Amino acid sequence: MAESTAGPSHTRAMREFEDMVHSRGEVSKQKFMSVYNALCNAGSVTPNQAILLIRSCGSLLKSLPSEERNDLLVQVWDKLAELGIHYDVTHYNALLMAYLENGYKFSPMELLAQMESKGVEPNRITYQRLIKAYCRQGDVQGATLILNVLKSKGLTVTESVFNSLIEGNAKAGDIESARKIIDSMRDLGIEPSLDTYTALASVYVEQGDKDKIKEVMSEAEASGFTLTPNFYFKIIHGLTSSGHKEHVKEFVDKVDLRYSTPDAIRLAVDLWGQGGYEESFTILQSLKHLDNKWARQRSVQEFIETMVTSSSGPGTEKLIDYLDQIHELHLHEEPYTHALQQSLRTQDNTELSLAIMKKMQDKNIPVRTHYFYPLLAKKRHLSKKNEREEGVLSVISTMLGMGIKTEPETYSEYVMGELPDNFDEIMELINDTPLKDDQNLYTGYCQHVLARKLPSQTLETIEKLYELQPAITESRRFRTFVSSYLNRSQAPHIPQFAQLLKKISEHTPAETNALSVTGDDDFELDDFVKKDPLGSYIYHSINLIHPQRFGEKWMHVKALFKELKAQNMHLQCNSVRGIRNVLKARQVRGKGVEEFLLDLVDQEELLADPSGFTDLLHGDVLSKVDVSGIEEKLKELKEQGGDDDLKIKLFSKLIEIHALQKNADRVNELLEEWKELGLGETTELKKQLIMVHCRLGNLEEALQIKQECETSGTPITDPYVICSLVSQLVKNGQMEEAFELLRGFDVTRGRGQDIRMSLTRAMEELSEQGLAQEVQDVYQKCVDLQIFRPQDSPFRVAELLQNAYINSNDLRGAINSMAEVHKQFKISPDTHRLLCMLVESGDKSLLQECLHSVTEIHGGVNMIHSLAFAFLECKKYDEAEKLFKAPGIAAKMDRITWFVDRCLAQDNVEQVRKLIELSSDVYGMDKETVCYYQMRLYAEKENNVDKCLQLYTQLEEEDVPLRARTLRYLASVLRSRGLRVPFAVPVEEEISFERRPRPAQGRQEDGNGFEGKPRPVKAGREQAPETHSEKQLRVKFPADLSAVERIAYLVKEHKDVYETEPNVFLRLLYGSLGMCGRESVESFAAAKEALQEIPDLFQADRFRLMEMNTYINHNDIPGAHNFYSSILADGKEPKKDLVSKLGRIYEDNGDVDSLVKMRTEYMEKVKDVEFPCNYLIVGAYAKKNDISGAVQYLKEQKAAGVPSMHLGIFHLFNKAISKELPMDELLELVEEYAKEGETRPKRNLCQAYVFAGKREKALQLIEAAEDGSLKGSLLPVAIKVCQRRTPPVEADIIRWIIDINNVEGTDLGTLYWYLIRAYHANNDLEGAHSVYQEMTNANLSIGDLELKRLAVVFKNHNQQVPFEEPPESLSYYVEQIAKAAKDKAAERLEV
Repeated sequence: MAESTAGPSHTRAMREFEDMVHSRGEVSKQKFMSVYNALCNAGSVTPNQAILLIRSCGSLLKSLPSEERNDLLVQVWDKLAELGIHYDVTHYNALLMAYLENGYKFSPMELLAQMESKGVEPNRITYQRLIKAYCRQGDVQGATLILNVLKSKGLTVTESVFNSLIEGNAKAGDIESARKIIDSMRDLGIEPSLDTYTALASVYVEQGDKDKIKEVMSEAEASGFTLTPNFYFKIIHGLTSSGHKEHVKEFVDKVDLRYSTPDAIRLAVDLWGQGGYEESFTILQSLKHLDNKWARQRSVQEFIETMVTSSSGPGTEKLIDYLDQIHELHLHEEPYTHALQQSLRTQDNTELSLAIMKKMQDKNIPVRTHYFYPLLAKKRHLSKKNEREEGVLSVISTMLGMGIKTEPETYSEYVMGELPDNFDEIMELINDTPLKDDQNLYTGYCQHVLARKLPSQTLETIEKLYELQPAITESRRFRTFVSSYLNRSQAPHIPQFAQLLKKISEHTPAETNALSVTGDDDFELDDFVKKDPLGSYIYHSINLIHPQRFGEKWMHVKALFKELKAQNMHLQCNSVRGIRNVLKARQVRGKGVEEFLLDLVDQEELLADPSGFTDLLHGDVLSKVDVSGIEEKLKELKEQGGDDDLKIKLFSKLIEIHALQKNADRVNELLEEWKELGLGETTELKKQLIMVHCRLGNLEEALQIKQECETSGTPITDPYVICSLVSQLVKNGQMEEAFELLRGFDVTRGRGQDIRMSLTRAMEELSEQGLAQEVQDVYQKCVDLQIFRPQDSPFRVAELLQNAYINSNDLRGAINSMAEVHKQFKISPDTHRLLCMLVESGDKSLLQECLHSVTEIHGGVNMIHSLAFAFLECKKYDEAEKLFKAPGIAAKMDRITWFVDRCLAQDNVEQVRKLIELSSDVYGMDKETVCYYQMRLYAEKENNVDKCLQLYTQLEEEDVPLRARTLRYLASVLRSRGLRVPFAVPVEEEISFERRPRPAQGRQEDGNGFEGKPRPVKAGREQAPETHSEKQLRVKFPADLSAVERIAYLVKEHKDVYETEPNVFLRLLYGSLGMCGRESVESFAAAKEALQEIPDLFQADRFRLMEMNTYINHNDIPGAHNFYSSILADGKEPKKDLVSKLGRIYEDNGDVDSLVKMRTEYMEKVKDVEFPCNYLIVGAYAKKNDISGAVQYLKEQKAAGVPSMHLGIFHLFNKAISKELPMDELLELVEEYAKEGETRPKRNLCQAYVFAGKREKALQLIEAAEDGSLKGSLLPVAIKVCQRRTPPVEADIIRWIIDINNVEGTDLGTLYWYLIRAYHANNDLEGAHSVYQEMTNANLSIGDLELKRLAVVFKNHNQQVPFEEPPESLSYYVEQIAKAAKDKAAERLEV
């Protein structure tokens, strides 16, 4: 068997190909071409595979005429040479054999010369085949010449040479000499064989001399030979080829086919390929006498395949007649079905396929819908549009004419793609066809639009889709498209959009079979969508707007809110709350926003179930809340003695609203009514009363209620209530009492996030009142109590602090706060409001001081832009003009874009106009962007489309390239006015409804418009075809199953998937296991019980880790430790991740004993492997401030011979330094190690100091090391710092390391590589310039990636690049480095 080196996907095909050649003696064209193309695509072919391919181009391809086989042979021979095959004598012998079998005329001497020129030495087989080639041409003289060469080389002359000479003499017309060759053979001692007599008989076959043929047959029998079927087959083949077909049947009747059926079929196939259709079918008919039904069935099946797939044939009518005869003679049980299957696989065989299907209907054989799909697919591949259109419609019309039912997928997958996009045009096209009455056409059209054409549809088309199929609203794609309308459309038509939302929201799910319309068989509407469909659309419409585009879209959102109010459309409270959260995340706040939200709230919902909704409303907006409806409802309940639970809800709601509105008298009245009705005081009511008193400023009453709760044994622990008390205490100056409440918080019990959020709200309240010092004190106390970490939300805290100073009109304090925050955290809150306040105040000295700080933080160019924006907002346009006309000023488009979006969101049109007017001539101003905003002003504020078109024409005349954003916006404006779009509109990719897109890589907006640009993402035109594994994943679980029941169902119904495709099964399983783990330890144990049939699953690392997580997440630490012990008891080694999960809990609790116990158990069971979490043991010592215990433990391990690298010394140093614990004993230990020649602990200490920002102490250690060995330890520090992805700190530390580490032998190249990356991330022009000069002066090599990063920084600041910029993109060079590293790793692996 030929050696196979093709890829795994080709191995099986190659093996089947070889089996077909060796077992059947022939191959189909389809199989040959599939293997040939696969090997060509793989780019490599072995010599044995090459021989097999060449040999297959001969008689093995029986279904092809000899001319086609010759053309294919030439193609294969040339292609194999291109693939690097070095031809040897076996390849040339295979080529000669194919030539002979195909009857190809060639010059044997030229081929021989070619072999000699290539250095290929012919062998005996080569000469024999060259002799045969001459004899085939009747050139006996040439054959004799080769024969002499054969003899001169001492090679044996075999019988096959004489057989060829017989043929040669016959071809030359010398029949007598041909007969005499047999006598010559006997003279030389070579007895003629049956092959010799076959060759002699072939002489008379070509003449059609039946009597002479029989004479040779008699002579052969007289010589003792039995005439084999193969003998007769050659006679039959020769008679057919030479045109003497009238004698064929006589010789067919002489053949015994019982033991030669495969050869008979090969002959039949060969004759069919040569046009001998009747003779071929005659041989097939002779098989009817075979007793072996299976052999007959298989042989006929092979013949049918040849008959249907052959490139030539007797015509469709005759082929159907042959199938009828096969059926009537019972040669095959299902000839029509098999013929149809082969026909559908063949290109351009539509007529035959349809004829077979019609015959099947006549024979009452079922014809299925999917039989027509291959025909439709073939029509879709036609070259011309009108041919494709007519082709698919003709097939569907035939299908309907035959009475075959279509399916929606028939149209969506195979038809609609070739028809016009416009539905009205489709209706015109099918007006006179059976398609117009097929309801599946309309459903299929909806499916097609949803799957492929949705992004290009208008609101009118969407409305028409809904009218065709209301169930389309249950499609994920449809909901995504509608919800992303605001984000996609540059000029949305809000009234029409609101009307569409109202219409589609009225659809009730499950009225129709939605799956047949939507195609989303794995998608189900969630409860949020079902309860409030309109709210779901509005929420997702706003949520899908990209944060960087929200400024420009805010006006459309406001217009949508107004339209909803105008059309009296309301949302449920949860939807409004979600919208509020999105707006808050987009930094959209203020009275106007709350008024919009109030208009959206469904008042009927408030009356029906007045549960918490007032968190949606704040400040002055509460004065607009109409509580009369709730008051009337409560009065009615009191008179009728209604449900006490509803009374409590109504009372609670009224108390809360009146408290927020500062209606103290009405609050007291309601409390008295409460007591009179005897409704009782629950803990929830007491919490609410505390909140009410806090809002009314009654601190003493609030504290008294809290004290009563604690006395009664039901203390108040709600973070929001406690933080409200903290806020009131701070306002009253009772700081110590407030801090005492903070000390009661325990963030380790799972409510840390709630506590931090509540404290942030409390600090917001203090900030609004201008209590800056109080905000700072509360935050610092929270840090001291470890409620907040220093790195938690520093930007938000800095923003609150600055706002507090501004609200108290302490502008100097705000400036100092900004500088201090930047110094500590390297961030800056919003400076725009502060600059506006300073400009309006007229205090030039303070303004100058603020500008100095802004310059230090953001640079001079950004400072000028910030000041200009402040002047514009304060309407000091002359001052702004001076700044924009200052010499050397360069425009920063990201800043200008930020300010324009901000102004448009606030309807400050005048400021935008002034900005465009004043900055139009500034160097670096992007004219295209300016024109984009001008278009927005013309379209949205002036409603003047003509000016937009004039601007577009002007840009074209000036050859200014327009961005896709501008073109899409202008196209939206024109379409909304019913005007023609005079240019091609770029398509914008669709955003997913279920999953938010990943944020762009790079810096995020920091409140001042300093932001990175998002990376464009390219989407493929079509999805890749679904794999078998992905299909298996789509398991339909019965409804209402718990997680444990889902696992039991999976094991019972789909355990076979685990046997065949375990990865598929496990992906399903682990999802349900995760749900069990989140529910409880007992649920996970029940799931484990359900999996007893798959015991080896329990040994999987992922399963063990999930089980450990379950114990830990539910605070069952003893259970977690027992599980850890059980793994060791089974003789298994637990993975480090699992060990560290449990170990970290002990470390956080300072539980050294439990960690030591873990280590002891581990070391007893796992030999020769050190405990992987020693670092947690020393960390636990540090947690309880026991440095002496840690040092003693390290000394014990050191004495036991444990290397320092396994003891977690670096971890201990980090903990000790961060907690400012005494270091004396640790320093002594380091020195002990150093005396023994172990320098790692000292290096770890140096690195820990650098990480903690204590560079002076690190420098002292470095200088104390006389051999300079510690300097080399700083390179790993640089790399670890870079991996933390904190660019400002990264650049600072690496620069410091370079400055102190510049000695011979230092890897400066690596350090500079990371430094350039840091400067690029910071967009630091000064740093980029300095590092380029340094490396140039030091003659250090700078790679393409580093040069590209530096060039980007220079261009971002509109500076000339001082070197030749590499031509490719930044991502290209990153990929090149990654590829080189991968190749290097592969080389090491090979070594």
